[in-house]
Amino acid sequence: MAGKFNDTGITGHFLALLRSGIRNENISSFPELSVEEWNGIIALAKKHTVLGMVYLGVSRLPESYPVPEDISLSLMMESSRIEARSRKVLSVLKEVFSLLKDNGLHPMVLKGPSVARYYSRPELRQSGDLDLYLRPSEFGTAMFLLGDHASELPDGSIHYDRKGVDIDMHRKYFDLHVGEGSLPRVPSSYAALVLLSSHILKHCMGPGIGLRQICDMAVAYDHFRGKDQSDENSIDRDTLVEYYKKAGILEWNRLLSSLLKDYLGGDGYPFEGPLPSSASLMKRIMEGGNFGHHDAVREKTLQSGSVARKFHTLILYLKRMPFSLKYAPREFFHEFGELALGNFRRKEIV
Repeated sequence: MAGKFNDTGITGHFLALLRSGIRNENISSFPELSVEEWNGIIALAKKHTVLGMVYLGVSRLPESYPVPEDISLSLMMESSRIEARSRKVLSVLKEVFSLLKDNGLHPMVLKGPSVARYYSRPELRQSGDLDLYLRPSEFGTAMFLLGDHASELPDGSIHYDRKGVDIDMHRKYFDLHVGEGSLPRVPSSYAALVLLSSHILKHCMGPGIGLRQICDMAVAYDHFRGKDQSDENSIDRDTLVEYYKKAGILEWNRLLSSLLKDYLGGDGYPFEGPLPSSASLMKRIMEGGNFGHHDAVREKTLQSGSVARKFHTLILYLKRMPFSLKYAPREFFHEFGELALGNFRRKEIV
């Protein structure tokens, strides 16, 4: 298994299981752990919403490996809940797609279920909300079809709650501030990778990101680079790097590929040669958890009023400005400006 990370503590054991789960690889050697240590691994998996992948990693341990019975039962029960949630999200997605397509619209799924299919067990990739993209010319019709009870989010997307599933409808496929001529064709494998990496970047610039989205990037790379060159979804390394460069996120993707190589068994694709150190980025990811919600200060602020939450988010963007200016300066200035305006003029849509 590639990667230099060899922490022998709880975090190291957790990452070993996670790597095995997302890459569908057997684990030949794994230390015998106490129930307390196993509970620590499960806590980390929940914090990063990757428990289904850790469950797959545990299933890849040697048959003789002594997993405590209570731990096995807990993993199976939690994984069953993840599968049930995935089925519900897919059911709502099919319902919404049928409604929109039957009326001549052309919705696309951003992230979420569209990435889950790259995993060996898609149903065990923990589902969040649904992000849909519609052409600007179709947006008004889609809002009419989906009905009331929508709100406008700071980024301009429209939010719905449909049968307990959050749906965000977007006017733009890419959340990048660059001319369309510099971005890949939509839909395409290049577009999917630019979207995934820029989504992770935006959250790293602000509240934070967890390992689920990092895993998404790892399996997406494996999926597309494994295609035969005759396949329209295949990836050319140089072409992909050029898209990253045109989009202004080249250095960011070098850092992201370094992270995948160091901690999730990647090989640095699509880059060759030395990569920047990813240790500080991994430290921030591990501390914050899923979208930064496990950061102690942010968790407390999220329980406060809306003004306090918005102010705290702006402070986080400023706090992480050195990182943002180093890896994506153009995106930082646009993102911070839009956030400052959008958050304070958020309105309900009737």
